[in-house]
Amino acid sequence: MKLRYLGLLVALLSAGCGDESPAETLGSGGSTSVSTTSSAASGGASTTSSGSAGGGGMGADTTPPTVSLDGLEDGRRIRIARLVAAVRATDDVEVTRLGYAINGGDEVELTITAGATVDETLDTMPLPGTNQLEVFAEDAVGNRGEATVTVEFGQVASAGALHTAVLRQGQLWIWGRNHQGQLGLGDTTERETPVQLTIPNPTSVELRQNHALALTESGDVYAWGDNNDGQLGLGTMQVEDFDDRLSPVQVPAISDAVMVASGYDHSLVLLDDGTVVAFGQNAAGQLGDGTEVDKSYPVAVTGLTDVVQVIAGSKHSAALTRAGQVYAWGRNTYGNLGQGTQDGDAHSTPVAVPGLSNVVLLASGRDHILALHDDGTVSSWGLNNNGQLGQGTSGSGSEALSPAVVVGLSGVAAVFADGNFSFALATDMTAVGWGQNFNGQLGIGNDDTTDRVQPDAPLAIATMTDIELGAIHGVGVQANGDVYTWGWNGFGSLGRESLINNWPYPTPGIVSFSP
Repeated sequence: MKLRYLGLLVALLSAGCGDESPAETLGSGGSTSVSTTSSAASGGASTTSSGSAGGGGMGADTTPPTVSLDGLEDGRRIRIARLVAAVRATDDVEVTRLGYAINGGDEVELTITAGATVDETLDTMPLPGTNQLEVFAEDAVGNRGEATVTVEFGQVASAGALHTAVLRQGQLWIWGRNHQGQLGLGDTTERETPVQLTIPNPTSVELRQNHALALTESGDVYAWGDNNDGQLGLGTMQVEDFDDRLSPVQVPAISDAVMVASGYDHSLVLLDDGTVVAFGQNAAGQLGDGTEVDKSYPVAVTGLTDVVQVIAGSKHSAALTRAGQVYAWGRNTYGNLGQGTQDGDAHSTPVAVPGLSNVVLLASGRDHILALHDDGTVSSWGLNNNGQLGQGTSGSGSEALSPAVVVGLSGVAAVFADGNFSFALATDMTAVGWGQNFNGQLGIGNDDTTDRVQPDAPLAIATMTDIELGAIHGVGVQANGDVYTWGWNGFGSLGRESLINNWPYPTPGIVSFSP
């Protein structure tokens, strides 16, 4: 039962693929079982069947194995770099070979013990964007059965200090404040409604404060906006680069990325080998390279392997490993690192967060962190001045120096954070926020701008498949692709016409997109 829940959570952490496919709620099984393909050992033509005997010669074994997957469903979007499913292959004689391929690439064979029924866990790293996973099984004479499922991997919405972006049907749309070129449009003019920004085959977009990153399906990273601390990663060891960019520029040292994350003035990139590089401001050791020197070029984060997610806050960073462990580094002024202590020192190498296990997703605000566990509960730690930890308290001295449970949450599928507020998305796609709400960023509606110290007032929209938070506003995507924004509207951050500038909007409103 625990394996099924873990598989479902990993596959459904964000759910839905925007307007490209409708979202499905968590079902009772989450399994995929499709027709199998029979291919005779003699090399004859393949035929499609459902496991029934073919028309070969008398006594010949022409029945292919049947393959089923549990934990992945077509059209799902996954949030971490982990593709996991329970695989079952059955045959009327014996399954002798089991493996998989992604997007028609090289086949990877799983180690199995041959038998009439073989149960294995597939656990691998997805590619950026679309992942067509084909799992195959063969018997001793070469009959082959297959099961195929397609999922999406990437972040389809993001928000910074006062700018916002979404991916829709393969196109990147962006709007809001632009004083440092953070919209990437070649100028510094704000945009009050969405405009398209050209990036080749984007799969993820990541905004924080006044800079932006985008990841493409080929593993390239593009960066633009504020570069005062080298957070765009465009320099080299020989020639540093701290100039802002008004248009997207490819980060030259990276071509194998699977995930990007932005802090306020630094950036992290997860590579396809499970290691992490970082660049930008480093006064608190937030780059994790063992120094406190800013870097305008990618440097390796020390000691991290088998990472499946990276996050960043104001001056801290964290990583989640495949084993469900969390590592943190950088600023610890408010107990950001979850070590049971707080101090003003720089922490320039990753340390494991004690007392945490079975974590499947992380989120970071300015100075607090959320951790989703595989049982659907959430832990939090760090700054809590506005109740952003969801532990029923707030104010000076209420920091949590070690992880503690967010009260009143269960059945959570994804968590989100920025600034001094947090959100959780449940398996039924309902959402609830807590923490700072002075600007209406909890989206409760009815002109509600009261802070919440625990999750008790849901988002005023029935369901969402994806949510991302900026410093004081939020953006959400529904299953049909509709985009909603709420919170503080400054310089067009909400992307909706006829809104008052510098004004709170606690009720989510729909964003229009014009060709």
